Amino acid sequence: MCSAIGAEPGVNFDLKEVLTKRPLDVKVCVDSTCVHRRASVGRGSSIFVEDQALNAPTMVPVTVVISRPGADRPVMEKSTNVQLSKVQPNGPDCPPLVYQAAVDVRSDGIYELHGPVI
Repeated sequence: MCSAIGAEPGVNFDLKEVLTKRPLDVKVCVDSTCVHRRASVGRGSSIFVEDQALNAPTMVPVTVVISRPGADRPVMEKSTNVQLSKVQPNGPDCPPLVYQAAVDVRSDGIYELHGPVI
């Protein structure tokens, strides 16, 4: 039996290097699909942006904007392109097939990770 666990197309953003004890407003985007979340140490260090339009092993733009609550300007705004990889969470003979990527967000930029996303 094939399950759909881990079978969402998208990009996972690992934020643990940039989070603080004080809450931050985080906006992460894959192309034009964005997720907004308030995050801090101990409140989840990653955000997954699901996008059903990611259906091929292509390069996609990703953006991270981090602000302090109530601030006029972000403390960090970074963008890059990442390569989507084919993922078959149930193995090669069992659907689904999705495309995913993972990035590590650091104060000096966004770095593509390799290996399982979820």
